[in-house]
Amino acid sequence: MKEATLGYTDRDRASLAMTVALVSFAMLFASLFLTYAVYRVRSAMWPPMGFDKIPLTLPSISSAFILLSSFSFIRFQRRYEKKATNKTYYYLTLILALGFLFTQNQLWNYLNETGVFVESGTFASILHSFTWIHAGHVVLGMLALIFCLPALRKNKKDYSIRISNVGKFWHFLGIIWIFMYIGIFLF
Repeated sequence: MKEATLGYTDRDRASLAMTVALVSFAMLFASLFLTYAVYRVRSAMWPPMGFDKIPLTLPSISSAFILLSSFSFIRFQRRYEKKATNKTYYYLTLILALGFLFTQNQLWNYLNETGVFVESGTFASILHSFTWIHAGHVVLGMLALIFCLPALRKNKKDYSIRISNVGKFWHFLGIIWIFMYIGIFLF
């Protein structure tokens, strides 16, 4: 017996699944932002005693990498929708994502060199939690980007649903990073 689909398409079901995933990820990051906000409001001085303000160089470079990767993915997606095969924007997105992870690694090295370890206190553990959890999601995003690789073949079936959902996830990661950059590193 065939199950009734109630008029929902594969695109509708895939979009709903991605929306549910993004909402759950948003709740994770919202709890981190709330923890950070409460801690920051209760702190008599900022950054807390014993910690220096983190230089903006590496977080700013990370921001540039993730924003540019989002724009390159948009270009890839638009070219795909127009049936124009262009691998350049796809590979550029992957390279920029790797650049983001590289600068995050440099940031963690800097934090370690300056004595800001996870166990160094609440400020350090929140900072590490934010950046490690986000980086983990970026790795997942890169795996999702690799999941789009079959769309680059010439004789391909339609991968627009896949590309659309990967794009939503990738742009979500960029938005979260910008909130982190503004909330943690700028202010």
